[in-house]
Amino acid sequence: MSESVIRLIDYQNMIVEWLMINALGTIEVHQGSIQDCADSLGDRSIILLLPAADVLLLELELPIKSNQQLKKALPFALEEWLVDEVDTYHFVWHRQSDHLIYVAAMNAKKFNFVLAGFEALGLQLTGVYSEVLALPYQDNALSVLIEEHKIVVRTQKYLGGGIDQASLAFLIEKWQSELTPGFVLNCWSTKPLPDCFRGLVNDGVVNVISSEAILLAPIHEKEMGALDLLTRKFQPKKATDLTWKKWLPAVSIFIMSLLIQYGVLIHSDWQKKRQLTSLDYQVIDLFKQIFPEVKRIVNIKAQAEQQLVELKKQGVDKGSPFMTMIYKTGEVLGVNPDIKLKKLDYMNNSLQLHFTSQDVAKVDQVKQQLENTGHLIVTIKSIESKEANAEVDVEIKQK
Repeated sequence: MSESVIRLIDYQNMIVEWLMINALGTIEVHQGSIQDCADSLGDRSIILLLPAADVLLLELELPIKSNQQLKKALPFALEEWLVDEVDTYHFVWHRQSDHLIYVAAMNAKKFNFVLAGFEALGLQLTGVYSEVLALPYQDNALSVLIEEHKIVVRTQKYLGGGIDQASLAFLIEKWQSELTPGFVLNCWSTKPLPDCFRGLVNDGVVNVISSEAILLAPIHEKEMGALDLLTRKFQPKKATDLTWKKWLPAVSIFIMSLLIQYGVLIHSDWQKKRQLTSLDYQVIDLFKQIFPEVKRIVNIKAQAEQQLVELKKQGVDKGSPFMTMIYKTGEVLGVNPDIKLKKLDYMNNSLQLHFTSQDVAKVDQVKQQLENTGHLIVTIKSIESKEANAEVDVEIKQK
């Protein structure tokens, strides 16, 4: 079984070129569908050449010796060169030295589409390359193929691409500025040479070769190199494998936020339990100060309500100093709605009140009303004006 070289011309319609020998024994270039190609070539293995515009050839400097580490590092190194996400590309790579890596990259969806077309017809592909690498290569030379609608250039053993005529003029100008002795430009052309070549032809620098089938020549006549896209030394993982990994950072952040919130809730709950325990002790201490005759505390709320009922029966004047002060103070504050009580403490047989008033003059009136009850000594500790209100601290003792 012999091997043939075919060239993909139209990706959308899967049009290809291949060589055939006619009745006169002359080799001709044929063009048609891959079905036509299959009918013509029969049972042959095939080397497929892809359009230069579809395969990106790159040179990277990566001082990484381990192939496993290189596989991990390549996607990150390639990101700045690729138009789409790195996971959408199929890659192969070749190590030229300890630090120099050559890469061929192609859109994975397009690559798989092409392969499926050939597999459906039973055509056996033994290699897939960029058509750039099918141009003959030699040291100290530049290879250029000029066709009707495009130009293919091979600048180095594993580098090159498809360009337009304007870009070719720029490339030739740059090449001339870096020209070394003995450097030549091998040109295959199906149309008249562009203006940028004329002076070079006269100088003997350009070697014009008349051959339309240069890319379709037998493979042993080329220096194809190692960037065969079928070798799959490095390829993106399947989409199903990448789906969950794509969401891994977001899921990690979500789980971390849940753990933080859970930790905050636990800490907050612990703090509140501590505060409640502290308040329980404070309430018990206050109860003992108000009702010193109660020796055993079982249900502090029920016992407090019971003591209040007894005090009402006895009359406020017969109650404890605390209840007397609370009762008289409550009467006065109840008829002064502008006074807003913020805090109340009982210590050393005195009530410590902190309240706000919209009118500073009202503070003196409240003080006078408390003293007029005949049971209380009132001392204003401080008055501080804050915006529309006055913050007031008052001490009340029983006479």
